[in-house]
Amino acid sequence: MKLTREVLLKKHLISWILLLICQTASAVSGEDDYRQALSLNEQGRGKEALLILAELKNRFPEILRYQFDYAAVASSSGEHTAALGSVDARTEKEAPHYALEALFRSAVALADMPRAERLYGLLDDRFGAAAESGMGLVHLYLRLGHYPRALMLSAELLDRYPGHMGILDLRAYVLRHSGLLGEALLAYQEIQRLFPDNRDAPKAIGMILADLGSPQLAKSSLEGKDIRLASDEYLRLLKDQGVQRIRWSAGDPDVPSLRFRNADDAIAILRAARDEAITRAASHEMIGNIRGNLVLAYQLRQYCSEAIQEYERLVADGHEIPSEIRRAAASCYSSTGRYAEAERMFHQLVEETPDSYESWSGWIYALADLERFDEAEKACRELVAMLARTDHGIPAKAADYTSARLTQAMLAAYRNRYAEAQLRLDSLQADAPASLDTTEAIGILAAWRGQPRRAEEQFRIVLGEQPGRLESRLGLANAHLDQGDATLLRQIVGEQDDDGLARRSVRESRRRLELRDSYYIVGDATFGNDQDSVAGNRTREFDLKAYSKPFGDDHWRAFGRYRDLWSNPVASVTASNASAGLRYMAVDWTTEVEAGSNGYGRLETSHSLSDHWTTNLAIEKNTFFRQARAVESGITADRVDWSLRWRQDENLDVGGGYRLTDFDDNRRSEAYLSLSKGLYADFDRRLSAAIRIGGQRNSNPEVAYFSPERQAEISGTVAFEFRSWQDMATRKSSLWHRVWVTGGEVWQTGFSAHPMSSIGYGQDIALTDAFRLRWSIARTRYPFDGENASYYTGTIGFEGYF
Repeated sequence: MKLTREVLLKKHLISWILLLICQTASAVSGEDDYRQALSLNEQGRGKEALLILAELKNRFPEILRYQFDYAAVASSSGEHTAALGSVDARTEKEAPHYALEALFRSAVALADMPRAERLYGLLDDRFGAAAESGMGLVHLYLRLGHYPRALMLSAELLDRYPGHMGILDLRAYVLRHSGLLGEALLAYQEIQRLFPDNRDAPKAIGMILADLGSPQLAKSSLEGKDIRLASDEYLRLLKDQGVQRIRWSAGDPDVPSLRFRNADDAIAILRAARDEAITRAASHEMIGNIRGNLVLAYQLRQYCSEAIQEYERLVADGHEIPSEIRRAAASCYSSTGRYAEAERMFHQLVEETPDSYESWSGWIYALADLERFDEAEKACRELVAMLARTDHGIPAKAADYTSARLTQAMLAAYRNRYAEAQLRLDSLQADAPASLDTTEAIGILAAWRGQPRRAEEQFRIVLGEQPGRLESRLGLANAHLDQGDATLLRQIVGEQDDDGLARRSVRESRRRLELRDSYYIVGDATFGNDQDSVAGNRTREFDLKAYSKPFGDDHWRAFGRYRDLWSNPVASVTASNASAGLRYMAVDWTTEVEAGSNGYGRLETSHSLSDHWTTNLAIEKNTFFRQARAVESGITADRVDWSLRWRQDENLDVGGGYRLTDFDDNRRSEAYLSLSKGLYADFDRRLSAAIRIGGQRNSNPEVAYFSPERQAEISGTVAFEFRSWQDMATRKSSLWHRVWVTGGEVWQTGFSAHPMSSIGYGQDIALTDAFRLRWSIARTRYPFDGENASYYTGTIGFEGYF
């Protein structure tokens, strides 16, 4: 019994000692505070728990549990910086699983990618990382834009957890946002197969189809399914349908009924999308995207005013506008005559996208529209040099290079340097014989140079390859019109609907027909001194001719004519004549027959033998315009004129002619030969020189009017023409000036050689494309019967279509 009592006493003593030790240890290690912190954290009072744990880990740094728990509580409380700062890299290696996961979550939250990767590696090596941790790191990669890493890790996770819905969805998401839309589509289709009840996969499939450029297929895939699209998703799908129509429009045939079918659809869809976006108060970015594509659609349709309105709204709303849309807007500014704005925009685009052929080309033509041709040609040389260094084995690059060289040639043509343009086009055709654009340009240049047959030949080559090519069809028809036949041009213009008529080339061709189908009036007046200027005689001649509209299958015009002649005081004459006639127009032929008062009659015909040769023959009975003294004396005359002209091109023209005038008292024979040469030409000035050799012979020198038995003369003329003004918006109104100087020698029978000279100034004023006015004044010095006379003459003329 005593033994038992002793044993019990010892046990109580040991228990008391152990309890004392535990209480002492608890007081020393802060266990009570630790339990209080854990309790506070469980109650959701993490901030208070952190204060206690912070004090504990500072008081007892050797107890790692306080550091790990502090990190865990700080992470769950959103104090991620504090969590990561509580555990160093060495201590992380000893951290339990819960602490590592907490630290990993904080590293992800703070986008600390190096530490997140290190912690993920520790978790994987020590415990086998959970799927959620791997997904968290993938999201971090996506957030930081490290798509290759996101692709690699998501693929590893999918191999590790092949049936995991979250990982499958994340993998598809990564593929989609990495631009691998085809693989993303397959991933979402796999999700749809494995999880038929998943409602996100069908929507993602539809939107990816839209991203792949198949909004119609996307729409079909979503129809019949109970899928609710977000507002921006719905608008994007609608916008993508419009964008698809814009792409399809490039393949629309160039025929009236089909030319703009997709452009019209695009405009209708995008207008609806814009209005819907505004109604739904869609995002700023979405509205800007829709408006931008609407600019492209309007520009395709040549609705330039609407395109500019949408573009200026984008600018006003502060949108960042892609270069493609700004190019379209700049083209519209150019089409509406706002050339300065177009040039500024294209120049900025060239600086931003120096490798873009479209930007360079737009800038060059904008400079040409402003007639800043030196800058345009310099820019074009830079573009050609840049494209010459590209790989011409790539069809698109080769086409750009050909187009740039073609532009270079046409810039020379715009400056009236036709010979240089022809050389460039011939070289280009030799290098790219299959280029129909080059062949068409050669045809256009030939038409500008007054060579309709060569133009026709080139356009027929193009149409042999592409029968429906509208520009070449119009070029061919205009070449026919230049030769006198409007049938084909009427047919082509008549085929065009309102959309076709909006095209510039069609509008210009239609305008030519309108002018041809109008009444035509031409008038000329000459006044000043005449051959009797030595005695102080003055004369005035007036000739007015009015033509009807064409009739009789487009070949005939009727006309009326009025002329008068006045002279005073040496030869006192007042005379007038009224006549009427018919003009017949056929291919390469024009013939007029005229009859009037006092027995007047005229037959005149002109024939174009080729692009270089033309001839003219005129026969007059009772010629009205003759010397004042002859009219005063009642002398009548009949006249025959014949001329032949050879025109090499715009720079060289040779002509000759013969005239026989049979007066009642004299027969006069006259012949001449002339040569004119262009010395310099530019878009707004021209310099030329001419030489003329002429002579006459009269059967009776003893008549009342000046009639030397024989006379010969040789003269040379230098003329300079320049333009001082042009309506830049329409290009149909302009003011040209002409200054000329003539000098030469005259030989008359019975007299020594005498000098002759003339100096003059005139203007050619185009008020519209339908009315033109011209006038000139000159001072002439010329010998009559051995006596030099100096006199002034003036001319006024006009022609108009009404």
